[in-house]
Amino acid sequence: MATTWYVEDTIGNDLAAGTKAAPFKTLAKAQAVLASGDTVRARGQFREPWDVTDKSNVTLTNWDDFDAPWPVIRGDTVITGAWTSTSNHWNINIGAGKNIVSVVVNWDTSADAQGRNYGHVKLAADEATVDGTNNSWFYNSGTGVMSWRGSSPLEDPATLTIAWCKGGVDGVRFIGSAGTCDNIVVRRVKSVLWSDKTAGLGYCFKLQNCRNSLLDDCIAQDSGYHGFGFISYGANKNEGNYDRNIISKGGHVQMDSGHVYYHESSLKSGSFYATIHCYPLLGRDGNPVPVTGVTNATGNGFAIHTNGTAKHAAGAFTSRGMKIVHYDTAPTFTNRINSIRTSDANQPSDELDESTYPIWFDRSKIVNGVWSQLNSGGAFTRAEWSFDQAGPSGAATAGVVGDNASIPDHATILYKGCFVVANLDNAGGTYLIQARGNTGTAKTSKVIGVNSTFWNSGTSGSTTRSIFSIQGSATGSVRMIQNVFGHRTASATNYLVINDGSVGGPAHAFSDNVYWNIGTARWSGNTSYDTQAEWLSAIDPTMIVPTVAPLEDVTGASPRPPIAMWSQRKFVSSLTHGVNGARYNGNYGCWQVPPPGRPRRGSRASISRPMRKQ
Repeated sequence: MATTWYVEDTIGNDLAAGTKAAPFKTLAKAQAVLASGDTVRARGQFREPWDVTDKSNVTLTNWDDFDAPWPVIRGDTVITGAWTSTSNHWNINIGAGKNIVSVVVNWDTSADAQGRNYGHVKLAADEATVDGTNNSWFYNSGTGVMSWRGSSPLEDPATLTIAWCKGGVDGVRFIGSAGTCDNIVVRRVKSVLWSDKTAGLGYCFKLQNCRNSLLDDCIAQDSGYHGFGFISYGANKNEGNYDRNIISKGGHVQMDSGHVYYHESSLKSGSFYATIHCYPLLGRDGNPVPVTGVTNATGNGFAIHTNGTAKHAAGAFTSRGMKIVHYDTAPTFTNRINSIRTSDANQPSDELDESTYPIWFDRSKIVNGVWSQLNSGGAFTRAEWSFDQAGPSGAATAGVVGDNASIPDHATILYKGCFVVANLDNAGGTYLIQARGNTGTAKTSKVIGVNSTFWNSGTSGSTTRSIFSIQGSATGSVRMIQNVFGHRTASATNYLVINDGSVGGPAHAFSDNVYWNIGTARWSGNTSYDTQAEWLSAIDPTMIVPTVAPLEDVTGASPRPPIAMWSQRKFVSSLTHGVNGARYNGNYGCWQVPPPGRPRRGSRASISRPMRKQ
């Protein structure tokens, strides 16, 4: 018979019955008695991992369904005992042989206006370095001595809450194989400070080789490798797994991603209304804590990939309502490079039908991004993406959104009803959208846009900026139908397409598009159609160059068109709703204007589209 066990950190006792009236005290005790089919309800702070192997139909959740706060599963251990002042730092013996990956000071009580906790201090090379370095630590695993120095040699650690973060372990982990760990539910649980950056460790939530499982209303913070992950290895299938209303916040600067789906066999899963806040571990001043030898954050917001051999088949992954937020950081750090990284997907059967793509994101939003690397493509519908931060020097891809030169597979990327805006004065490269392909292996990259708006919000008129980059005489191409392309300000160096000097006309499939502030003889890098007249004649004979800006707000803050553009319609029938939620009415670009007599803006909450079958 299935049992519900209760765990409470203050009144609990591991010698008790584990009932609501007499709860256990530790998660370890609950795990010791747990059987398949059981539920564990917890309340309080638990400085221990949850690690369950080969049990199915298990639920881990909060004390009552709507009882707040949720249980917090933590990777930190508070240091207690007497510190000894030694020269210009402090020492305490916490025991030998510990795996320590970070030290935090007053982490729970230190938070900025965005709700980001901070308080990590820098790892020093040795105790002697701690003696001369503010806000640093060193642990001698042989002697067990922790050395620490605060904001000055005089700052007394006895007045602070100092804790060390455990390495070599995940926060919440379910693991199984061949159907031994299915139908798992983790609901209303917070997991924090599992900050090991080692590959395969440092997850706040990891469901490994599980199927038909759910992560629901959970929060991960300051992870080391991934905030959340559904992963499967070998012949195990990553199928029927979903997350809903999860939030991932912060992580080590060398982490992989805030959220990941990975498989080596088969994937049919999805993510709904996830929010990922991308920023490194924050020091006591609220800025990224320095890490020796690391000047660039290399993590992703969201990643979906395989081992390179397995491929995502049609309908493998669906996301709806994902939001990825990036933050400004100290000048020596390039904050999260990729917002979304896709790889290892098969080609769609119909490049204009999002439901035939292996990877489909609907209504995703990127705020203050750097760039996204879409190495195997995917379908993006009704997305709002803003790329405003400076990109990393020497990045693998110069475009703000696109593939890199080493893509292993053919890649097709569809934007339908999307608003993609970048400040090309600051963002990851000189192009907004890149279609490069792999000339060495003849792998093609194709970008398709339907009823979308692609906008450069930068104001620099002295450097070359382009909406598209098509590289490779036979590997890169675009197909654009009834979109809006434009630069915020006029400039002779504003390109529409660049790096396509050797690319022939068939790679430029444009029809019924609106163009704004394209420079004279800058329509293409190919001199056969680099002027407006040549582009009109050879590439887009139904193009429109309006007399007013096609965006009401040329800063790129909103995709709404001015009233003067509302009458420009071609009635392409492949879009159900615009990015603003209004039902498709044939307007150019991503914003759809309701018919006369109806509200200007549709209610996003009322929009529903049946999930495709998994």
